Amino acid sequence: MSGLEERIRHYFHHLTNGQKRVAKYLLDHPEELAVRSAAEIGKAAGVSETTVIRFCHALEYNGYADLQKQIRRGLIQPKSSLEQYRASKQNLAEQPHFYAQVMKKDVTNLERTIAQIREEDLNLAARRIAEARRVVVVGMRTSHAAAHWLSFTLNLVRGNTRLYRPDTDDILEMTVDTDPGDVWIAISLHRYAKATIHIAETIRRKGVFVIGLTDSPVSPLAAVSHVTLTTGSSPGSTIDAAPMLFSLMNALVSGVVIRDRERFEQRRAAYDSTQMEDLFVQEES
Repeated sequence: MSGLEERIRHYFHHLTNGQKRVAKYLLDHPEELAVRSAAEIGKAAGVSETTVIRFCHALEYNGYADLQKQIRRGLIQPKSSLEQYRASKQNLAEQPHFYAQVMKKDVTNLERTIAQIREEDLNLAARRIAEARRVVVVGMRTSHAAAHWLSFTLNLVRGNTRLYRPDTDDILEMTVDTDPGDVWIAISLHRYAKATIHIAETIRRKGVFVIGLTDSPVSPLAAVSHVTLTTGSSPGSTIDAAPMLFSLMNALVSGVVIRDRERFEQRRAAYDSTQMEDLFVQEES
């Protein structure tokens, strides 16, 4: 994105009023440029498709496709976000009530995720999970904790859900045993783990439904998933993306529970009938 910002700053005063509207829109919505046509961008910015294309040439791109290619490349480049994380917290530390400010920033990021939710995609994902013979959840590195939570929770409410553990599981054995009635959920945030993308691609070729949980509609995971659920653009660090990801997963689990109430009630009854005195602290009546 920095390359486009630099070009816009350099050429901005030479742009027409219509082209300036395109520039301002794209600075606020870079991910939309990566996945939408020139006509759609023009409509959103309130100008014609021709104005969008002329804007690209004014910035010395070869055309809209060339600009789109550059944006996509910038969105997925494998750079570390740790410095961005520290810098963003340093900025907040200069304000009163540091910890509250950090949490308020999470709320702002979550509101952005809510604004871009596609309910039809969540409905499809929840339905396929509810109807699945077996569910397998895959996530590497920073996504592994999220994958662990999602697999545990889905197993709690619907059963027959397994977490892929790269340190002990044989992925060849798991893919051989998979069935078209299964659903695999792959989780990968920027920087995108190649192993997760490869597993999702392999499973999809076997005719298994793949749900991708990621942070951008142009992430590599989106290209190999049947349905992609995104947190929206990264807030600068994958650490800061965690609250959005967990909220999105909780919404997905809620959809599964509502859609498959009978199985949920069976699971609840089974848990309630189990003697758990040795596992949990008993509340006094």
